[in-house]
Amino acid sequence: MRTAAGQYTGGKVNSDDAFGQERHPWIGRPVQDIPAKATGRLITVVYERVRDHEGKEYGVRLAYILSDSGIAWSTAVGNIALLP
Repeated sequence: MRTAAGQYTGGKVNSDDAFGQERHPWIGRPVQDIPAKATGRLITVVYERVRDHEGKEYGVRLAYILSDSGIAWSTAVGNIALLP
């Protein structure tokens, strides 16, 4: 679920995992990071608790992608698209 500001407020997260890794169906599959126009394989999706500049805590979902050249990066889950 997302707030009006687009912040993620909860979802299916493996509560046994300290890092909040999500069992995402696209793990290991080719994806595109739409804003970056870069492609790679989705290696994990994590739910992280962060604080804004006022100290208010909220959750974000991050997708970690690994390119064929071995470079990994993260982006918001909403920024990725599954490739054929």
